[in-house]
Amino acid sequence: MENGNSGDGLGWLVAIALGGYLAYVTWWKEPEVAKPAPLNEAALYASYPSNPLMTLENGTEWSMVWGKLKGPREARLAWVRQNHSKNKERDARETLALYKINCTTTGYVTLSVVDYDKDGKVLRDFDSFTDKDSYPVPGSQIEVITDAACLPQFDNLGAKPKASPDQS
Repeated sequence: MENGNSGDGLGWLVAIALGGYLAYVTWWKEPEVAKPAPLNEAALYASYPSNPLMTLENGTEWSMVWGKLKGPREARLAWVRQNHSKNKERDARETLALYKINCTTTGYVTLSVVDYDKDGKVLRDFDSFTDKDSYPVPGSQIEVITDAACLPQFDNLGAKPKASPDQS
């Protein structure tokens, strides 16, 4: 009789242990979360639509030049392309503007504006602007630009301006 009783007890012990393990794995164990993949800048920029951020009533399309977005949140540099090909009132076919944006305060400074003709030749080049921050009016084109340039996914790019050799 001793041999039959000891085998039954071991079977129950194994069944209880197996049931406990399955319950733990099924209900109580936290699921493993996949680690995020390393940031791939090319994939990040490719994920943004190539269509414009906005189109004005006159036909001008405003687009962010995603591949040229640089700098930390306090000094984000953003190139914006304005396509005037559908706006026949403008002699320029395209305008490129460079803005420095403080994503924390939403202040921005226009650094450069260049107008191009249909052949890509420079018509006008403006680079004399105030270095005082301006603030976007709600609903304006520049608010759309500052919002886009300050998207949280750009905070991890680590594209801080490099110090010049004489500043080391």
